Amino acid sequence: MSQRILLLEGTYWADGNSRDLAEHFIEAAEAAGKTVVSPHLDTMNINECLSCNQCRNGLEGCYINDDDMDVIYEEIKKCDALVIITPLMYYGLPGLIKTALDRLYCLGPDYPKLNFAEVYTAKRSGNLAFLPAIAFHDLFVQHMGWEDWGVFAEGDLNQKHQVRGRMIYQQIYELGKKI
Repeated sequence: MSQRILLLEGTYWADGNSRDLAEHFIEAAEAAGKTVVSPHLDTMNINECLSCNQCRNGLEGCYINDDDMDVIYEEIKKCDALVIITPLMYYGLPGLIKTALDRLYCLGPDYPKLNFAEVYTAKRSGNLAFLPAIAFHDLFVQHMGWEDWGVFAEGDLNQKHQVRGRMIYQQIYELGKKI
């Protein structure tokens, strides 16, 4: 069970379905005595990975050192779990999340051991909406060597706060208590 959780949100909407799930997750985790840190990626300046590989060729840390990714690096070192809650964009992770995840490359090849879960929302319904993101999740967690706590997904969300009436709302609360 984790005691410190880094929560990354991939949404710009302060009152959308992904945000509702994030707030519910935080409420459950904090009620269970855990610390949740959730930096606002939408206000951070995080540059894309350059694939320069200098982090693996003698440079300690990332070659890009003039952005806000240091906040994420510090939290990754302190936390036991990483949870991502995000809407999907064209069947995949939005740039906010993908850019931050790409930049974790410099922490390897011996990545910190974390518990990991992802929560996806989408306007589109059906499993097809989630297949590419779930495939990414499976490959990513395997590559990182992390403990997979699963993927939770809910589609057909066309109105704000619609997720509150869905089963996933309770599932995410339980995840917050248990991860």
